[in-house]
Amino acid sequence: MLDTAIEYLRGVGTVKADMLKKELAIHTFGDLLFAFPYRYVDKTKFHKINELSEESGEVQLKGILRKLDMLGEGGKRRLVGRLRDETGVVELVWFRGFTGWKRT
Repeated sequence: MLDTAIEYLRGVGTVKADMLKKELAIHTFGDLLFAFPYRYVDKTKFHKINELSEESGEVQLKGILRKLDMLGEGGKRRLVGRLRDETGVVELVWFRGFTGWKRT
């Protein structure tokens, strides 16, 4: 049973199975059972912009996203936005994975 291919697990299917295989090297039920996270990220805490420092590491921020712009061309394209909360403003940059965006 632990040698059963991961795509046969209910709700996984071929698309998710391919992602699990590629990203996490999970091919079987057994692989999934023994795949332990290498770190823990506490997603219950939100930080304020004025609490950020160079040593902050990964944090979650909550605010209002303003002014989105697509900058650069070709392989240097990036999406840039400004996030504001009651303590300040921070610039956010996404470097890849965007083929375009639109305002709604």
